[in-house]
Amino acid sequence: MLLLLSALSAQADNGVTVTVNVRGAANDTGTVMCQVFRSADGFPTDDPKATAYAASLIHGGAATCTFTAQGPGRIAIAAYHDENANTRLETNLLGMPAEGYGFSNGAKAGYFGPPAWEDAAVAVGGSPVTLSLELTK
Repeated sequence: MLLLLSALSAQADNGVTVTVNVRGAANDTGTVMCQVFRSADGFPTDDPKATAYAASLIHGGAATCTFTAQGPGRIAIAAYHDENANTRLETNLLGMPAEGYGFSNGAKAGYFGPPAWEDAAVAVGGSPVTLSLELTK
């Protein structure tokens, strides 16, 4: 058992830090919620399929989410401005987001839903990665 825990700890230490600078929050109320998806499965709406989560307070319309032990491989980030602190993206009667949202790699939602994982995916190697993400409504 101890050997297994040591192996898991060493594996986690081998990952790199991914920092996501999020801009464009409508105000400083609530938090910015960020999720990492390592595959298209569930991206970006199936929360349990995200492999990592982070929340950050907002200052001047900006926030920073940090994830450790990521990579190597490709990941996609989904973020939203949780203005009312209910830990979910609010939508209107038509299912359109009512709170700011955004995706890594500058991926944009289309008329009929979110972008494809492939459009939002970025490579994570052996060095720390810093990404910028712009929220939109």
